Amino acid sequence: MKTNDNVVLFIEKLPLEQKEKAELQGAYVRSCSDYWVNARKVIKILSEERLEMKKIRAYKRLLTDEPVHSIYPIDDRLKEYAQELRLLGYSCEAVSRGFKRSISTTWMIERTEGSNIRVRGQVIELLDDFINEFDLSAWLLLGSYNNNHGPKITEEEKSAIKTMYAQGWSIGRIANKIKRSPSSVRRWVSK
Repeated sequence: MKTNDNVVLFIEKLPLEQKEKAELQGAYVRSCSDYWVNARKVIKILSEERLEMKKIRAYKRLLTDEPVHSIYPIDDRLKEYAQELRLLGYSCEAVSRGFKRSISTTWMIERTEGSNIRVRGQVIELLDDFINEFDLSAWLLLGSYNNNHGPKITEEEKSAIKTMYAQGWSIGRIANKIKRSPSSVRRWVSK
């Protein structure tokens, strides 16, 4: 593991509390480990492959009359890295952005478990060049993402959403009726 003294000095000069500096330095040291150096390479390759396959399927869907399934499966290694980053305290949005959107924020919310650590908005372990790529305001997550999610939608609620929508109810009325957010209702209306 090889760390850069310039980065340590850079972190020390940031306008952060001492405990935040220690957290950031810990994330930086972790990012220099062989595990995360290799993980960055794997994530980059798998993310690019996934985005390319999604693009190819989208083109086929546009250019042919044949039904083309638009969903391309997510590699298990990407899923494992995504879950690991969530447990390290990164937001769903940050992990999705770190994976170049090859995994959506919605997928992250629905299929990963967060930790009790204060959520951060930039994944330090995925930065190739800390000083040039680090964004303090993104890392601090100043109101850019709401991590407070209610319980998952039950099968009964999903069924009720689809039934009410088929009967002509608006998304807002359905959300009020079942006491869920409009975005949750919209997600299940489209499925």
